[in-house]
Amino acid sequence: MDIEMLISTMDLKNHEALITKMNIKKSIVINQTSNIQIDDIKNGKHRLYSYDEKGLSKSRNKAIKHSNSDICVIADDDLEYEDDYQKIIEDGYKKYSDADMIAFYVDNVDENRRRPKQLEGKINFIKSMKIQSVQITFKRQSIIDKNIKFNERFGAGAELYMGEENIFLTECLRSGLKIYYIPEKIATIKNNDSSWFKGHNEYNFNVKGAVYYEMSKWLYPLLILQFAIRKTKLYANEVKPMNAIKYMFQGIKKYRKSIQKKIYYMGDFVSNTGPAMVNKNYYPYMKDQCYICKTNNKIKRICHFISHIIKCNTILISGLSKFHVQAAKIAKKINKKVIYLMHGYDNLEYELNEVPENERYLKKPEEEMLQIADEIICVSERFCEYMKNERIDIKEKFDFVNNGIEEYEIENKPKAQTDIFNIISIGGGISLKNNLNVCKAIEEIKDIKIKFIVIGYKSKYGDDIQKYDFVEYYEKLEHNEVIQKMKESDLYIQNSSYETFGLAICEAVFCGCEILVSKNVGAISVLDGLKDENIIQDINNISEIKEKIIYLCKNEKNTKYISNIKEITWEKSSEKLKDKVQKNEG
Repeated sequence: MDIEMLISTMDLKNHEALITKMNIKKSIVINQTSNIQIDDIKNGKHRLYSYDEKGLSKSRNKAIKHSNSDICVIADDDLEYEDDYQKIIEDGYKKYSDADMIAFYVDNVDENRRRPKQLEGKINFIKSMKIQSVQITFKRQSIIDKNIKFNERFGAGAELYMGEENIFLTECLRSGLKIYYIPEKIATIKNNDSSWFKGHNEYNFNVKGAVYYEMSKWLYPLLILQFAIRKTKLYANEVKPMNAIKYMFQGIKKYRKSIQKKIYYMGDFVSNTGPAMVNKNYYPYMKDQCYICKTNNKIKRICHFISHIIKCNTILISGLSKFHVQAAKIAKKINKKVIYLMHGYDNLEYELNEVPENERYLKKPEEEMLQIADEIICVSERFCEYMKNERIDIKEKFDFVNNGIEEYEIENKPKAQTDIFNIISIGGGISLKNNLNVCKAIEEIKDIKIKFIVIGYKSKYGDDIQKYDFVEYYEKLEHNEVIQKMKESDLYIQNSSYETFGLAICEAVFCGCEILVSKNVGAISVLDGLKDENIIQDINNISEIKEKIIYLCKNEKNTKYISNIKEITWEKSSEKLKDKVQKNEG
């Protein structure tokens, strides 16, 4: 079991001294600073990343992104861990094999701040309010699968300077995760200086009210009253109980006003299609500004749309469906702005995939959407330029926001154990992916042993591709299995006639693959260091594909195609998308 500490700190000057002081075996340190004095360390057991930003919740979320361990432990820089903390944590997860999270006991050198141990067992909503962030450990995959993050409006460094762990745990419970408490000591807090707590004043209660509201939109009055009654002795010398209650409700009023949503974000947030994956990645950064319905149940979606669209100025429609077109028409009739996030051009894809005319079900809805939309935001710069040239009649509507990239670390790929050169491609036998041409090119290469891994539906050319003896074909793999295949490969090829973006290309880069992509691929917009040998100019030129495969096989590897990852993350892309949507609000 791989256990990793997620440490938040500020203005760090000595990384090694911090690790020694905390007595830890493996860690990710997020250093928030405007004056970087030490370089990032992206390899080894103790990695360091510096960001010019503030906010404890931002720091926690960055650490979760960078982690690749089984178990994550939330940590601050003022902790000292027990020598056997790893064994205690590992034993806890063996004892409660169904646990997604386990909170352990953390001691305090200040006896006045020492919290009593709870009884061992399952944590519910009420018990979760007694848990501090530094007690929390969790299975990273459980958090990733549920797309749970720390709310960046809350926590030290944010305007709402506390309560981030309570909101985080509430979200985990609401998502069905199982949380346990084990009263075994894993660490001691050595420093109790607070940079944010200035006493039980009006603002402190304003923030506490906002925290309770974010924890439960239904139970917050009860949470406020229980705190006011139960903790009277804690604050009575500074604030009267009735005033404390009043200030907490005032805080909720201010908070609700600050998060008033003016955008309705409509799309698929459930499936594993391209548009749905984009929506899922945008969700954590858009949910505070947008009304979002995360179910694909049509009745629920209709009810949600009807009850919320009237509150909004703008509807952002991501992806194409007949239902989305009808929603756009209704929005226009009640004078709402319609912005279409365009993931693909079905009219072109029908042509490239040779779809019969009577099966082009979305041709008419697509044209209606293009006409209805006030603005059309394409998912890559290249795709936007294509649409401007293709649809001169509505050229002025088109803009773009490049899809983001998950902030992973590029793999240090170990040397191959065999003399076989592994190539991988996504898209199966779909016409526009042109993997059959790649097979024809590989067949002509005689002096290199090649295995070609093809993943995707057979469609038109899958059976032909599978006939080649060097092909290893998978019609469907889970995403983690695809990533593993990429890690085992040397070269990723995307020989598409048309690709609006191509997230798989970026994932292949992070897995340490060389890349060979057609000039029609939108992801080229966010890649750097590309040479002519990395780009296929003619998708049907077998000789060109063959020569470039040979070159990439025999020459020194690059694989560092993404150097400015901090500028092209989903967080950055969501900021750009929100800016463009808000610019067009009515």
